Amino acid sequence: EPREEPKIFIGEEEGIVASEVRGENGWGYDPIFIPDGKDQTYGEIRNNKDINLFRKRAIEKLAEFLREK
Repeated sequence: EPREEPKIFIGEEEGIVASEVRGENGWGYDPIFIPDGKDQTYGEIRNNKDINLFRKRAIEKLAEFLREK
């Protein structure tokens, strides 16, 4: 609806920032972000299904919202 507040869907990822750039994969902050439970940055992880799960979580929330609408 035109007058409704915009909907925001958030996906979060816990982790730490590496002390140096590591890896060639990904973009943006991927070479410095180490997700919890991993010892590599997103830039070092080659398997796409293992990276950026927070984006997938946000998209899943959007999909659920659209199914219920």
